[in-house]
Amino acid sequence: MEDKVIFEVHPAPARRGLALVFMIVLAFMLIYTAITLETGVFYRVLLLALGVVTMMGARSMARGTRVTVQLKTSGLYLSDGTILADIDNVEKVERGLFAFKPSNGFAVKLKTKQPGAFVPGVFWRIGKTVGVGGVLNVGASKAMADMMAGELQPPV
Repeated sequence: MEDKVIFEVHPAPARRGLALVFMIVLAFMLIYTAITLETGVFYRVLLLALGVVTMMGARSMARGTRVTVQLKTSGLYLSDGTILADIDNVEKVERGLFAFKPSNGFAVKLKTKQPGAFVPGVFWRIGKTVGVGGVLNVGASKAMADMMAGELQPPV
């Protein structure tokens, strides 16, 4: 059976750009504060390290948000081939107000524990939970979650 793409969600350009600008500004503010702060060496090194880590996160987000999230017949994938969740391993899809999920996204509860993974602004996977969202298109993310939830429902 061919594994065809059912639905695809792209990062929203405005959300992606704004997220990158905020992360870069935060990184520069942390580094600037570390350089100009007249206090102990520990705090200066801590702020400098946080600034560098934030800049690395921005770089990771810039690279990671070039992909799209695809719902295929066999599961949830990134356009580069990375599998997020196998459809046979999905227990339920959570998209409610109080669900632990990314901003404007959805969470997929899995039956078995999976190795952790993270692409800033696109998805994270911790244990039995995959969170999809962040800078992705809001309407398309909601539609993808509805499609996944519909596939998991038994036919009437």
